[in-house]
Amino acid sequence: MIQLFMKRSGSPVIVPLNLPASHDAMTEAASQLDEASRAGKTEIVEIKSVIANLPSYLGGLDPDSRTQLAQLNQHSSIIAKMDSRKRNIYAGALDGNGINDLNDVIRVAERVSDYILIPNVNSDVTLGRYVAVAGQIQGDPRFPEAAWPYLDFAKIGAEYYAEHGGAYTHAGYVLRKQDDELVREKKSKIQLDLSSSQAQVSICLPATKEELERVKRTLGIDCFVEAAVTKVSFSVPYMDEHIPTTGVCVEDANELAWAIEGMQCEDGELLKYLSVLSVEQPETMQDALRYAMNLDDYERIPEDTYEYGQAVLRRIGADDELIDTIAGERKIVPYLDIPIQHCNDGILKAMNRRDTKESIRKVFRDLRERIPGLVLRTSIIAGLPGEGEKEFEELCDFLHEEKIERAGVFPFSPEEGTKAAKMEHVPMEEAQRRTELLVDVQSRIIDEYNESVLGDVREVLCEGWSEEAQSFVGRSYAESVDIDGKIYFTSYREIMAGEFVNVRLTGTMDGELTGEAFE
Repeated sequence: MIQLFMKRSGSPVIVPLNLPASHDAMTEAASQLDEASRAGKTEIVEIKSVIANLPSYLGGLDPDSRTQLAQLNQHSSIIAKMDSRKRNIYAGALDGNGINDLNDVIRVAERVSDYILIPNVNSDVTLGRYVAVAGQIQGDPRFPEAAWPYLDFAKIGAEYYAEHGGAYTHAGYVLRKQDDELVREKKSKIQLDLSSSQAQVSICLPATKEELERVKRTLGIDCFVEAAVTKVSFSVPYMDEHIPTTGVCVEDANELAWAIEGMQCEDGELLKYLSVLSVEQPETMQDALRYAMNLDDYERIPEDTYEYGQAVLRRIGADDELIDTIAGERKIVPYLDIPIQHCNDGILKAMNRRDTKESIRKVFRDLRERIPGLVLRTSIIAGLPGEGEKEFEELCDFLHEEKIERAGVFPFSPEEGTKAAKMEHVPMEEAQRRTELLVDVQSRIIDEYNESVLGDVREVLCEGWSEEAQSFVGRSYAESVDIDGKIYFTSYREIMAGEFVNVRLTGTMDGELTGEAFE
């Protein structure tokens, strides 16, 4: 039903995955990607589906997210149960809704029964003729048959489409059932009253490109500057107090409406935007749109500093409840991977990250204080856009000061089509040189950490016997599989692979811990 073609960055090997897929099939695809490259990020090369327009709505899919892959797999199962008629309805329902993410895609699929398909209606003309004959989709005809030769079916259809939405497909017109209260209605964020020499129209924003074009046709204009905006209304309380409504551009108002809809999907974002408007006091709607597009440049700080600290922790999913659970639950290992990428405030801001160096320090400090024996892992990128020698030295100092036990270090690699690829950055050779220097810093940190835990007793999962080291080998909670090092240990008895054993750490060997098992 859905075909994913994936590869790892830096590798030419493309791995297909047909969904819906079994757990084994998904595991096999992941193994093939790992064989091609373990370090690279998984990329989607192409998406194919029996729903022709579905791939265009999956552009933000992250193939490295197990949650998203599981959701997409379940979604494929839903599509597999659809007959050809329902698939046509689903394709139209996608085009007729404001789709923002995978959750919206799945929501529409689960509610295909909330939509109807009117066959052979695939233009304003045919829709207008249908409305004239059948009434407002349901009920008695709007016009007697004798009047049909004199009707402008295209205008009737355009007006109906502008008011009710929907989508034209090759199979017909897909429309949401008007009497279904269970369907989440597309609520307008901004409403504009427009007037031209030919007509007056109210349009609810956000609107699709197709919806805007139909409003133009109804008004009898080629562009919106030919029409007057007579009224502007906001559905969000207090927004009309902060956003000017004179000299409004329809396209700007539509972009702002899409931005507001996105804000409402994230806790606190709309309140932050209202706060920004209150402080910045935009002089035009275009100014208000610019602030909406750059909302990540701002941070709304509560008066309560404790609450601010909690907000930072919640942002990484580490609030009080979660920390207490990790600290108190024996089944959860005290090992956390928190990728920071960098510590320089300017670079973090350019990456659209809302953290600062100090907020990262606070998170690390709070976690270490409350979770005994915590081991932290992070990932660092050297040579990011904006990183000069000063910023690089700051990163080295930060890494050394924080003494993060585990860190993966990678050179910046510009990815085609990304904003970062267009930004100025150091040559690849320099990025690689900085990576090697950071690896040296991290190696010294690991050595210091290993020295600090000598004498401790660790529960180790034995992985077998190492002929090279002539000792048993395994991992404790502090050594992640295929990422971190191992623990080599001796024993007076045979230790089977898969057996847990207590190991007293007694030394190091080439950066790895060594020890001896005891009962």
